[in-house]
Amino acid sequence: MSQPLRNPKHEKFARAIVFDGKEPPEAYVIAGFQKDRANHWKLFRNPRVKARIAELTEDRELAERAARVPVADVLAEFEKHDIARLADFYHPGPAGVLVVRDLGTIKVETALALLNSLHESFGVGWTPP
Repeated sequence: MSQPLRNPKHEKFARAIVFDGKEPPEAYVIAGFQKDRANHWKLFRNPRVKARIAELTEDRELAERAARVPVADVLAEFEKHDIARLADFYHPGPAGVLVVRDLGTIKVETALALLNSLHESFGVGWTPP
């Protein structure tokens, strides 16, 4: 995920469009701007705002795909990477410190599905993108 827009109102505008399904005029007001007939379209066409909307849309779609991954598939994916127990997420580091394994080869959807499952089952705190 990328960084939020520097201007908090612009970020709120982009999020209202992507996550709340608002049209630009309504998102413009939700973001804290005065209602104006043209400025919401200027902001909507701003290259940085357009890029952020695209990123947030991609993040939302990824989270939606992860929510549909069955737990059995998550376990099978981890098993392919020799992760069958919680302890397998770690390996011993210098001076006996546990270091998290490099999980870069695991599908993002699988990791997100695991986080969803931990959140639903144990209340592990995390907020989907």
